[in-house]
Amino acid sequence: MAREFDPGSVQLATRVPRKLHVRVRVNCIDTGVTLAEWIHDALRSHLDRCKREDRKAARAARRADAAT
Repeated sequence: MAREFDPGSVQLATRVPRKLHVRVRVNCIDTGVTLAEWIHDALRSHLDRCKREDRKAARAARRADAAT
């Protein structure tokens, strides 16, 4: 069955350790999500966490500057 082309998406190809791949696939099966959905959610969560940490660091830097 051919997949419909989504112009808003790109294909991501990377190498990961086999054991990590197996753990992710098992988690996908257990939770009923596709590998693509799992990767999408993992990347989004990671980027959101980084953004929060950057904002937290910026606030701390502003407080440190104000204290001096």
